[in-house]
Amino acid sequence: MLFLYRTVLLCLAFCGSVLISFNPAFASEVTDKVNPLIEQGHFDEARAKIKEYLAKNPKNVDALMMQGNVILQEYWKREPTLGSYANDNESIYDSSIGFIGERERRVSRDVALQVAALWKRCLAIDNTREDIHKGLAYLYAMALMKQELIQQLGHMKAALPHAKELQYNMGDYARMFNARGRFNDAVDVFREMLKLYPNDANVYNDLAALYFLEGHLKEAQRYMAIAVSSAHPDDATYGTAVMIFTMLTDYDRALDASKHLSRLKKDNRWLLYRALLLRSKGEVSWKADLSEFLRQSGNDADDLTLAKLLTNDSKNNFDVYTEVMAKAKKNYQLVLLHRWAMRTFPTRYEPQFKYAEIMNQYRNYDESVPVFKRLAARSDLDTDKRQTILFHYAWAFQDSGRLAQANALWNELTTSNNFYVKSAAVYFLGKEALRKGDNEQALAYFRRVSDDASKSKYATLAWNKVNWFKEQKK
Repeated sequence: MLFLYRTVLLCLAFCGSVLISFNPAFASEVTDKVNPLIEQGHFDEARAKIKEYLAKNPKNVDALMMQGNVILQEYWKREPTLGSYANDNESIYDSSIGFIGERERRVSRDVALQVAALWKRCLAIDNTREDIHKGLAYLYAMALMKQELIQQLGHMKAALPHAKELQYNMGDYARMFNARGRFNDAVDVFREMLKLYPNDANVYNDLAALYFLEGHLKEAQRYMAIAVSSAHPDDATYGTAVMIFTMLTDYDRALDASKHLSRLKKDNRWLLYRALLLRSKGEVSWKADLSEFLRQSGNDADDLTLAKLLTNDSKNNFDVYTEVMAKAKKNYQLVLLHRWAMRTFPTRYEPQFKYAEIMNQYRNYDESVPVFKRLAARSDLDTDKRQTILFHYAWAFQDSGRLAQANALWNELTTSNNFYVKSAAVYFLGKEALRKGDNEQALAYFRRVSDDASKSKYATLAWNKVNWFKEQKK
């Protein structure tokens, strides 16, 4: 999406069948013999083979570890994750009805405790096993065992003083909670990580990105500011900072982050950023920055294409603006380009709507709502454009919890010729009736689109609600 999360692949993440198996540094005869049996679903044979090794040496770490893998894989076979799933994300910016694939894997607490007991025995024998330390942390995250995970993170850092980029793995464990609907727990894990790495810019960056992703913009801004002022931020941190600060209209900080990013990348992207920023404010000095950017070497090819297009924009031609929009590859650039166009073409619908839309997508409703309000008050727009505005405007209120304002707009959209818009409107009005305890009214709303469940995500969600009512009556 927009973040530079460190998606470092965990050396222990389950790969097909087992949770700890494929770190070459810890390959052994036991893993070579037992892994194929687990992968083929021959669990009794795998247990028997493990038993042979333990009979020879009760402290065989690999054999004890593989016992845990057998338990996990047998559990996952009973609890398959592959299937077809409805999309329960209510955002208007995700229109998919559902998907066929794997949902986020989980482990029951009982099973996790069985496996953890085995892996703790392993670590009591050899506390230097990085794969088992990480496997135990991953296990706790999948089982949503927050306190146990937090404790394990401390053990892991103490036991593995020379492990590289351990905090990135820890960030992955935290995000696993968020992926499973436990945002607050994810934040708690990150905050515990900050106790272990109090001056690490990367941890602050990842926490800021998590807050931003979930629409907690003040917290995102706060932690991003700490990240860039911490010791030795890397290019990923500065790249995230440019994006977040721009979307929060904190342009001075965004420009400063862009300068630091240019220093690390050995390019001059900051000159293009400043040119776009000055241009958006109506200052003529932007052209000097643009010329200097084009004169310098080593810049990104997409940025160069954009910059060259801007040199043709001396007459403020709206057609050039639309061409530039098609070439801009970075969302923070789009924001600044839209702001310039809003100033230059104040009566044009497109730049105002596009600016408000992108701010809506990043949940900066302080920016998007006033623009949608102005557009909604215009009398010169056709029905389709008006309904498009109201659709995004209603979602801004819906997502920010201002339900009275949202419902007033949804009501106007229940007769839209656009089925996606109409189905969203009646779905959210049905939800509001449910919230107020008016089940009859809620059911009436849901039934208006439930027979066409295959036509939109919201119709599918309405169909699910209708069937829920039917189940309650049995």
